[in-house]
Amino acid sequence: MTAAAGARNLFKVDAGVVHALLQARYYDGSKGEFLSEDPVFLGDPRSQVLTDPQSLNSYSYANDNPITKSDPNGRFALSLNYSANAEEGFGGFTSTYAGGGASFVLNPSTMQAWIVYTSSGANNVGYLKSYQSTPDNGQTPFVLGMYAGKGRSIGVSPNANSPADLVGVQNNINVNVGLLSFSVQGDDTNNPTYSFGAGTPGLGSVSKYAVSTVPVRSYSVNQAISNAGARVSNFYQTTIANIQMQVAAIQSKLNAISAQRSEKKP
Repeated sequence: MTAAAGARNLFKVDAGVVHALLQARYYDGSKGEFLSEDPVFLGDPRSQVLTDPQSLNSYSYANDNPITKSDPNGRFALSLNYSANAEEGFGGFTSTYAGGGASFVLNPSTMQAWIVYTSSGANNVGYLKSYQSTPDNGQTPFVLGMYAGKGRSIGVSPNANSPADLVGVQNNINVNVGLLSFSVQGDDTNNPTYSFGAGTPGLGSVSKYAVSTVPVRSYSVNQAISNAGARVSNFYQTTIANIQMQVAAIQSKLNAISAQRSEKKP
């Protein structure tokens, strides 16, 4: 690419106005906004926060406050998983996988966060192009080696910005070598989850097969904080109201006593 061509890609002219290309979107400095909507905003309406009006502006960046906020990629998820799998393959292959986990999902652009519980599973048997798989995403599974183990792992999903990004049918690539187990799930959908965990001594395998992940339950952290704030506010208001009622009752009694004394005076 020539320098002139590169410059044309960084800027475009529309009705005499020069627009700068900031990463994936053109920006109009005269209006202070982007010319196209944020793809993260368009991805999942559940990532929108109704209590934060600026987050509903799909043409803004970092809630229209780029000085103190940033949006490097608008997505992030961290998970703790527990799984068990057994697989062997030397020509023919078999594999069984079952797992579950809890994930913390954060959208840095809107600061919307969730705690998500998921369950995963897969079963494969066959050889070469002849196989039976559950689930079956149309890609031939394979297993080379022998491995059986269970345990915890830590996962990172750099492209996730909502609970929906963690579920579905995705390829799961496993590498089990000695005491280390590593897997990449969802690389075929451009939404990978990288997981690291402990393996089983003396055993090892390399495999790839589709895994189905389904949601079990999801909690909105923002909603929980909002509900907690509402409960604290209600408790505070109720307490103040009760104190005011008690003070008013005491004051009423004092006024009655004072009135009685005034009536007894000659």
